[in-house]
Amino acid sequence: MAAPVSSFISVSRKLGTFLFNSVFIAQAATVVHNMDSGRPTKLEFAVQMTCESCADKVRAALEGKPGVSSVSIDVGKEEVLVEAALTSAEVQSLIESTGRRAVLKGIGGSEQGLSGSSVASLASNECSL
Repeated sequence: MAAPVSSFISVSRKLGTFLFNSVFIAQAATVVHNMDSGRPTKLEFAVQMTCESCADKVRAALEGKPGVSSVSIDVGKEEVLVEAALTSAEVQSLIESTGRRAVLKGIGGSEQGLSGSSVASLASNECSL
């Protein structure tokens, strides 16, 4: 009797994973389409920052760059919100050019809130001024 239950659990997990991946891919395709249309997209990053100097470096790497509309930084939350017509990889590269690690946490169109999400963890207590 244990084998049918085990098989059912295995199939359920595979189906759940498939459905989750399908929804994630559909959302990503919509966001990529929006980004390709040249409209700004909101991107949320977890960024290793421990002080205002860190935030200033990240801000300087983003503000004034072609395609970047706005930048909002919260050092306490180690969070950077960017509205840009750039891809998430391009924005991440700009942030990481400061020497800080950045992980995309969410993405969405500028008319609505952030629609995608991921789990981000950055572990560091040091500032490399």
